[in-house]
Amino acid sequence: MLPSPTHAFKRRWGSPNAFRSLSRLQRQKLLCLTAASGSVANLEIALDNAGLVASSELLEAAAAAGQLEVCKLLRQRGCTWGRSLLALAATGGHRHVCEWLLANGCPSRKSSAAGAARGGHEGLMYWLMERQRLQAGPAKVYRYYIGKLLRSAAAGLSLEALQRLHQQLLAGQPPPPPPPQQQQQQQGQGQAGEDEVQSAAVLDAHQKARILGAATGSPTSDWQDKVEWLERLGYPRTEHAVDSAASFASRNESHNSMGRLQWLCDRGYPPHSTAAETAMELGGVAVLHFLMEQGVVPPGGGSRAQMLAAQNGHLAVLQYLHAQGVMASPQSVSASAARGGQLHVVVWAVEALGVTPNNSPGLLDRAASSGSMEMLNWLRERGWTWGHAAVANSAEGGCEEALERLVLEQGCPLPVGTVPTRRA
Repeated sequence: MLPSPTHAFKRRWGSPNAFRSLSRLQRQKLLCLTAASGSVANLEIALDNAGLVASSELLEAAAAAGQLEVCKLLRQRGCTWGRSLLALAATGGHRHVCEWLLANGCPSRKSSAAGAARGGHEGLMYWLMERQRLQAGPAKVYRYYIGKLLRSAAAGLSLEALQRLHQQLLAGQPPPPPPPQQQQQQQGQGQAGEDEVQSAAVLDAHQKARILGAATGSPTSDWQDKVEWLERLGYPRTEHAVDSAASFASRNESHNSMGRLQWLCDRGYPPHSTAAETAMELGGVAVLHFLMEQGVVPPGGGSRAQMLAAQNGHLAVLQYLHAQGVMASPQSVSASAARGGQLHVVVWAVEALGVTPNNSPGLLDRAASSGSMEMLNWLRERGWTWGHAAVANSAEGGCEEALERLVLEQGCPLPVGTVPTRRA
């Protein structure tokens, strides 16, 4: 991501007034994007005017993007180390950031190597393993960490790299450097030896199910080879595998991802209601359609997942569920959409589902937390009125312009006491 020229960034964001129309979440997102862009000058401008304290979330965004100079600035600004900071840098393959973090006191967690594996960075994974001394120890603790590491490797590494790591960890041997490319090509592509099958017994059934599930949701081109190899090792075919594949397919519907789900079902993997809920939350309407055709319907229609779909603006999912007769109450859906600032979903709920001021009187108050004046005006024009919660919700959302207009221009009543001040 290329940063904006500093002169242009300063012209747009160089004063506190530039941030008045943004909610707290929007301001935080802008800061994170600026941190990830790598421009120290732009980030200083944003931090000086956004009205937010530099947080560990900004440091995580910079580390994940490999922006070392930004990381240094944020530490000078008082950002604390986050629990997942080293793992995020490792997932991005940024060894130089990992080295700086470790040299400057960032807590070193054994799970950091898993981050490198998840990102497909085998060399960095071994480098972190050597420094964190991930080797055989107390059975329960060791089993937990190798399970997490193998799960990440199944997701992000190639089959050959997964096979090497599997053999090394489950045999309790210190991990040697990866073999040369020529040796890698000479290794077996998918055969499971007797020693590998026996060593896999170190893991419990739940760990094995999650490792196989990571392979079914892997973005690597050899994901099927990894699945078949793990099957030959005796890894169980459970709903975890379909859940993981549903998550991948929902995020990547244009990459023949539906074929992945069909392939798994043809091999006897059981589809489960949690996979349908995952599809709802992520907006995977094609995945949801496939699963419901297989007879998968979440208990209660997956009402919690539907609320998240509404909050995230996944209108196509809600329309499909409505057509199938399993959608949650229109009042609940519209309330979640209003809190999330999803005007298009609120419009649909009003125009297609019959949501009105009479059956959803608190909708305007809930919309106030989004900071969207467009939504607030739209609801006001259709008969919704303010309640005492509107100002408090607006203050909590952190949009200065919306709060000011609610009180000064539109006559929204102030709550009793100092709730707006306290929440803001």
